[in-house]
Amino acid sequence: MTALTVTLQITSSTTSFHNQRALLKKIDTLPTGPEWECVTFEVDGTDANGDPTVEEVDLWRRDPVECVKELLANPAFKNKCHYKPKRVFTDKSKTNRAYNEMWTGDWWWELQVRSSLLEIMLRECALMNE
Repeated sequence: MTALTVTLQITSSTTSFHNQRALLKKIDTLPTGPEWECVTFEVDGTDANGDPTVEEVDLWRRDPVECVKELLANPAFKNKCHYKPKRVFTDKSKTNRAYNEMWTGDWWWELQVRSSLLEIMLRECALMNE
């Protein structure tokens, strides 16, 4: 059996805060995003002895629509989001597809093509009924 020797080197570093309170004050200045909401409800179950019991549970949640709005408005993601599908190939002859992100998959491509065709058909029907 071989022993593993690890050498740790501690270097000094400076921080922008001098104590825990200063750190927490800096954290409080960060953007918070959508508001948190706490919903308390009761859950029926059984304890270790099999006896019925009721437990009060807190569920912390955020509005998912507001979370998506926040993500889409975040400048850090400006050039990182993809809204339309793209077929990515690993070779110049375009015979080998790369599937590494959701927007490179067939599902997203087919969904957008189908929804675009449906939108065109609905517009045509609306025009014919005017």
